[in-house]
Amino acid sequence: MRYCNSCKVTVTGDKKRCPLCRNLLSGTAEPDTDVFPTLPPPRYSRHLLYKLVTLTAISAIVICFAVNWMVPSQGWWAVFASVGILAAWLTTMVGIAKRRNIIKNITWQMFLLSGLLVLLDFTYRWRGWSVDFVLPCLCLASMASVLAISLAMHIPPREYLINLLLMAVYGLVPLILLLTDVVRIIYPSVICVACSVILVAGSLIFEGRNVRREARKKFHLR
Repeated sequence: MRYCNSCKVTVTGDKKRCPLCRNLLSGTAEPDTDVFPTLPPPRYSRHLLYKLVTLTAISAIVICFAVNWMVPSQGWWAVFASVGILAAWLTTMVGIAKRRNIIKNITWQMFLLSGLLVLLDFTYRWRGWSVDFVLPCLCLASMASVLAISLAMHIPPREYLINLLLMAVYGLVPLILLLTDVVRIIYPSVICVACSVILVAGSLIFEGRNVRREARKKFHLR
């Protein structure tokens, strides 16, 4: 019978690695007692999806520039279309990479989308819509989504608390923009900041022990 020195458990069958920690097993294999079913290989690999998405994005950018060149128009609108395509490509790639963890997926998408849209607003005659509406509304929607999904799927708090707190802290960014008079329409930002403060306070009051434990685990703190 195989034995895992890391997990301190015995493993039946002829497995070479521990199904828990993936470390090499010691001992003698027992093929007749294999209790783990053989899984068929996936039909489509993640790497193939990466390649297909990348090729699609490159093709779309090339087509935009070709049409912009052939059809008379004022300015190179293909540049701005390419920025949007690159943003869609990046969020899609992150979505594929984090597809098995919906909470992390939402967290990454919030950071990426808000940053890319602020950059797009900055590069195209700064209008301020990205900080007036996109940033606070995206933070509010992300926090609400995580809470709703966690409650609906009965996810333990320890599995989403850190990501939720990261969103709440990020939701305090509009406060800096409010104090520096960057924001012109204050209502979305004020609501976002208020919800973020309440969420941070509630998490620390009711789940402070879990927050500290998960923070030590994720950030390797002592």
